[in-house]
Amino acid sequence: MPSYLMLVYSRAKPGQEAAYNDWYSNQHVPDVLSVPGFVAAQRFEIEGLADDASGRQYLAIYEIDGITLEEAQTKLAAAVQSGQVTLSETLDLPNVSRVLLRPMTERITPTA
Repeated sequence: MPSYLMLVYSRAKPGQEAAYNDWYSNQHVPDVLSVPGFVAAQRFEIEGLADDASGRQYLAIYEIDGITLEEAQTKLAAAVQSGQVTLSETLDLPNVSRVLLRPMTERITPTA
């Protein structure tokens, strides 16, 4: 079980969806996973979000393990600042939001 999850909600600039998705999946996710402590990622297209007017289109879930949440945030910020993790012009940056989660329980599945 990862130590933390980082959920990143985002959207592409209008008319830039194809370029945005290419950049996010083929460059950004590998860039973020090159940062120590970021161990896995998965992207989702949002089908519906009740009571949300932000127009969010996408969700990326990153698994963080082996470092503290504070270290993860510091390492990621340093990687962006150094250019190790790049941001695309296709990203609607003002509408990006991030949620950091610490698991409270093990993953629970139904029992037979």
